[in-house]
Amino acid sequence: MGSANTHDELVRIVLDGLLEAVPAEAGAILMAKEGKEFEVSAHRHRDPSVHRYTPVSDFIVFCLAEKRSWRKTRTAIVTCAIASR
Repeated sequence: MGSANTHDELVRIVLDGLLEAVPAEAGAILMAKEGKEFEVSAHRHRDPSVHRYTPVSDFIVFCLAEKRSWRKTRTAIVTCAIASR
């Protein structure tokens, strides 16, 4: 992460590292805006041919924003396993 020269590079490095560490199909970095709003800073799917972003549900974002630990540290990792149908 220390090699990143820009915010975009840092976000990409963090996202790549998370996808190496977690067996998820996709990942995203959400940045806090004013209040309880978040915006997507970066997203990536393991399959390089998939470029679409599936938004995090409003319920998960609401729960994250309400967590006391989030408000204190301004960081969180949200994971879930979704079985293929």
